[in-house]
Amino acid sequence: MFLDLVLPGISGLEVLSYVREHHPTVPVIVITGNLDHRMAREARAGGAFAVVGKPIDLNTLRDLIAQAMRPAPDP
Repeated sequence: MFLDLVLPGISGLEVLSYVREHHPTVPVIVITGNLDHRMAREARAGGAFAVVGKPIDLNTLRDLIAQAMRPAPDP
């Protein structure tokens, strides 16, 4: 899932929390034009797979998608 932190009417961090609670296996890549270090830390702590600023290089985005879609290692 791609998620921005700045959304109309709701915080992206709230959406992230909902997704983690209800869909914990969905990888979330936060892409935001307002890359604030505090919010990026909160997003990572909240379970975001990655946090990147806009504009994002397409090759970087492809790499992040490939990494996020890899199966988790067996425990």
